[in-house]
Amino acid sequence: MSRESSQWLNQNILVGHVAKRGHAWHYKASEQGAESNHYDGAIPIEDVRRRLFHWEAVPQQMFIQVGDELKPVPNKVAIVRNDTNEILGVPSTSYVPPVQRCAVIEP
Repeated sequence: MSRESSQWLNQNILVGHVAKRGHAWHYKASEQGAESNHYDGAIPIEDVRRRLFHWEAVPQQMFIQVGDELKPVPNKVAIVRNDTNEILGVPSTSYVPPVQRCAVIEP
């Protein structure tokens, strides 16, 4: 079983090679939404990006409530999904986002 709803599973989990393995245990055609999450063969990477990773993780300033006032928390950010504002985590002050870790080498 899952903590997620049947509809969530049918719209947010992509299942490949169903022609060989059959449908996933949670499959329900009426909850598939605009397009099926089941693929006869391999799941195209373009579909993974479009359907599962259409959002960005962005840093947001953190605040603490002191009485009736909100005060910023110095040197702390929350990493948040830009589409739902769901908090993904609160990293340590030494955290560097992956994009900033990569060096760009010019040809």
